[in-house]
Amino acid sequence: IIDGISVADPGNINIFPNESFKASVLEIPDDNALYTVRDVPHGKIHYNTYKSDVLGQHRNLIVYTPAEYEANPDKSYPVFYLVSGTTDTEEVWFKVGRANTLLDNLIASGEAEPMIVVMPYGYMNNGTPRPSSPEAAKMYQVFVKELTQSIMPYVESNYRTINNRDSRAIAGFSRGGGQSMFTAFSCPDKFGWLESYSAYLTPEVIDAYFPNIVNDANSLNSLWMCVGTSDFLYNDVVRNKRYFDDKAIKYQAEERGGSHTWMHARYCLANSLRRLFRK
Repeated sequence: IIDGISVADPGNINIFPNESFKASVLEIPDDNALYTVRDVPHGKIHYNTYKSDVLGQHRNLIVYTPAEYEANPDKSYPVFYLVSGTTDTEEVWFKVGRANTLLDNLIASGEAEPMIVVMPYGYMNNGTPRPSSPEAAKMYQVFVKELTQSIMPYVESNYRTINNRDSRAIAGFSRGGGQSMFTAFSCPDKFGWLESYSAYLTPEVIDAYFPNIVNDANSLNSLWMCVGTSDFLYNDVVRNKRYFDDKAIKYQAEERGGSHTWMHARYCLANSLRRLFRK
């Protein structure tokens, strides 16, 4: 803290890539942790720039391809869209969530299927309303258009993807979780897997936008929610679960100790990776 202003440690190259703060990242070494780089085949992280006709600008996009991708030019892969949270950039799932390292280790141990992971920037250029507000749904609608009209066509044109609903999954943390739920329910023909980390939709939004929610949600291969019991969004997630219960919507949910942290988000992601695209 310099003259009352918090700054990142200039001697630490590991910086949290966030819109509103640039904190230093400190990892406690743990050779047994899934987020630790191991002596296994490693996938690649690709930095992409695509043109968004929805937002009228060029945007950044990070894509992970598994270690076997280049050695199998005739093979196509399922795609997991992994969305950033409030104030997070497209780099956070990579640099803080360690999505690539988690997947490298899980694929190597046979616990996850080889897949492509697409990490978009979730900010839609018009503020981030509270997830309990009606304005949040308007932002989610823009994200649906951005994903389906700009991001997915780019990804499917530049990577070897399997382009059907059973081979597409979507998940996110915090704002990204709300965007993911809204997207999957808006596009039941495009996504077969939905995972939500510390996020929810209000009953009012679901009733207003998804008249066929029961059939659409129950057609998913998996609908999984996870939240920490100390999370400031915990009560909202519980209310969302009760709504699903009242509507007889099938889902799986996990409540665990923890709050709105990236330790929790990593836990959620690792569990998703073990489950996605498995019969």
